[in-house]
Parts: sequence; structure tokens; C-alpha cells
Amino acid sequence: MSTYYISTGELTRMYTLRVRYMDTAVCEGESYKFERDEYIKNLSIDSQKAKDSAKAWLDAVRGEGKYTLSTSELPSLEEIRRGEDDARRIAREEREAELERQYQDRLHAQVQTIHHGHWPFGVWQGEEFNRAPNSYILFWINLEEPEGTATVLQEVLKKRFPALADMPKPNGEYYG
Repeated sequence: MSTYYISTGELTRMYTLRVRYMDTAVCEGESYKFERDEYIKNLSIDSQKAKDSAKAWLDAVRGEGKYTLSTSELPSLEEIRRGEDDARRIAREEREAELERQYQDRLHAQVQTIHHGHWPFGVWQGEEFNRAPNSYILFWINLEEPEGTATVLQEVLKKRFPALADMPKPNGEYYG
């Protein structure tokens, strides 16, 4: 006789319908009885919906009342899910906070490099501003809508190189 029951899935994320029954195997002429336990289908994350879904499926497949469905003491997914969700949320928030801290540290280091008169990035990274060609300095001075540290770089370059900053902006032609 088969017994159908509701359990949790392997990852404990939803209720599943399973069946347990006795089976027989023959090996070298001898018959062995053993219990099988098999997954049938996913049901729901809500215990009542899982019960209703299991009954509906069994009625359709086995015939109404022609099966045994054990629904005693369903495990609670809520506590499992809540704990898992909290752990994931906390881990995600910690990762995001660490990435933000690293980003802010990088920005701070770049701004310090700029204020010390050195290029914070690019082909001239680490070099003093005045070592780069005027065309490179003009590129950063004339950059439209700079973001992040590029804004700081542009402001510092305009103050350090006022003659270049006062030059008319290029009209799209190469100037170098």
C-alpha cells in the first residue's frame, strides 16, 4: 500500500508531494523487500494550499478517496525561509557595504593624488600634471559633464593651468 505525504523540497523552499511504498527486487533468484520514497511534484509555499493541491492532484490521478494522504505536522517553511532570507540579506548588505567602503577609499585616494598634483588614472597615472602634454590636460579641462573624481580633476587642472583653461574650446577638430 502506498502512502502519500507532504514534505519539504530538498532546499526547504516549498512543500512537495511524495509517496512511500514497499517494493520488491529480485537478485540472483532471491526476492528482497525494501521501502521506496519518491518525489512526485512541487505543491506550494503555503501549507494549506499545499494540502489542497495534493488532494486535488491525488483525486485526479488516483481517484477520489482511493489513496492515503498523511498531512500530520507539516514542517514550517516560514521559519526556515525567514532565517535564510535574513542570512542572505545580511550577507548581501555586508558585501554591499564592503564594496562601498572600497569604492570610497579608492575615490579618496584618487582625490588625494589629484590634490598632490598627480594624475590619478589614465596613461599618465602617478605622474605630475606638468609632465603630461597640453593636449592631455586640455582634454580633461574641456571634458563635458565629468563625473566622480573627474570633476575634482577638472577643477584642480583649471586652477593649476589657467592659461589652458582660458583657451577657447575646440570645435571638434584635433588640437595637439
